[in-house]
Parts: sequence; structure tokens; C-alpha cells
Amino acid sequence: MNVHERLGHVAVVPDNSIAIELPVVKKGNKTSVCYNGILSNSGAEKVYLHYGFDGWRNTETVPMYKSNHGSYSTEVKVDGKEVLNFCFTDNANNWDNNNGSNWTVGIDS
Repeated sequence: MNVHERLGHVAVVPDNSIAIELPVVKKGNKTSVCYNGILSNSGAEKVYLHYGFDGWRNTETVPMYKSNHGSYSTEVKVDGKEVLNFCFTDNANNWDNNNGSNWTVGIDS
């Protein structure tokens, strides 16, 4: 099992599309979420992942960590049953929510 099979990996790229190395994330495992979208490209000092499960239940907002390349990443434990819902915010309360659609990734039990 390689790292991406164990962790799952979700990335949001500059055009606000989502690149997923795995089609679903695994329930109970940690999943890496990487972001390089409008907030990071607009000079945000801090970027946060806002996420929940199964229709935005049990939401949390966690800090993301900036890489040397300007993208941000964090890991979350997958506690939902069906989907991981997420979007991004910054320290100035700007949001990147995929034009109101947010992002959703399936969870594999």
C-alpha cells in the first residue's frame, strides 16, 4: 500500500477545479487536502480548510500550512459515512467555495 492509498489525497488547483489522485477517501484514515486556488494566489496570509461530512455535519475549520511553492495543505481524519464536504477561507474572511458549489469527495468504508 503506498502513501496515497493509505491517506487519500485531494488537491484544488488554480482554476478551482479539483484534482483527485484517488476517487474516494477511506473512512477512518487521514486524508491530505492541498490547495492552490484564488485565495493563495491573491496573497492570503493564512488559508483554512472548512470541512464537514455527509451534508456538512460536524464542521471544523483548520489551518493549512504553506509550502515553499505557495500552495497550502493539511490533513484531516475522515469520520463521515458517505462524503467529505469542503471549501476554503482566509484570514480576511474571504471564501473559495467553488462558486457556491463547494467540493465533495466520496468516502469508501
